[in-house]
Amino acid sequence: MTGRFKQTLLEKGDMSGLTQKGGHKRSTKSGAGLTQKGVDAVNRKTGGNLKTAVTTPPSKLKPDSKPAKRRKSFCARSSGWTGERGKAARSRWNCSTDIVRGARLALAERVLEACWKTHKKVGMKKKGDRMVPNCVKK
Repeated sequence: MTGRFKQTLLEKGDMSGLTQKGGHKRSTKSGAGLTQKGVDAVNRKTGGNLKTAVTTPPSKLKPDSKPAKRRKSFCARSSGWTGERGKAARSRWNCSTDIVRGARLALAERVLEACWKTHKKVGMKKKGDRMVPNCVKK
């Protein structure tokens, strides 16, 4: 927890009273996390500016839009969440394949741009335990 948020919780009380039955939280099956009702309750208690999850598929978000940036930030922060609720929340935010997809794209870009301007790529070769581009002079 961040210092300011933790301090606010200590001053204004904990988040007790937020329950699934009360409609404040989602079940793990439905993606975990807070509902709009839960977010409103937290904001009332803490004076915060919490928002609900960005559930729009990444393909439908503009890359530099605010929701896309929030989603990317959440996915990066939550990459180590291995528990049941953490996995459910990451799935709700459409994070599950981000890391793998992002790593593959980054690798593909590096491979395409790996040769110098004076060289051209002629297939791939094995160097140690990995595949690298076979760059030869033009």
